[in-house]
Amino acid sequence: MSSLPEHVQNAFKEVLAQVPQRVLWKYEGEMKDKPDNVMTNNWFPQRDVLLHPKVKLFISHGGISGVYEAVDAGVPVLGFPFYFDQPRNLENLVDAGMAISMDLLTVNKETLLNAVVQLVNE
Repeated sequence: MSSLPEHVQNAFKEVLAQVPQRVLWKYEGEMKDKPDNVMTNNWFPQRDVLLHPKVKLFISHGGISGVYEAVDAGVPVLGFPFYFDQPRNLENLVDAGMAISMDLLTVNKETLLNAVVQLVNE
């Protein structure tokens, strides 16, 4: 996510700063204006993290490995597909009632916050 346009990163930072949960964000390099509840790293053990009982939400591009891991862990997904199989993978999760799929480049703070709150509180 460190390669996203700055306005998209800012929307994520502003929204994640508003949630009471702690957030793990895969991010390469130093993040400017990182919210206090966000921990960044260039890699996390994704499967282990998703299996932790306190995990409430997985924000993902919808790659098949992450989808399988989220389903296995029972963690809802906020998906932002880019290409190939990702839109279909996320569509399957949406149909199963365990995901919301959004367009990353047109998302705004209000719709992002609403989706995060909805999935975390289900």
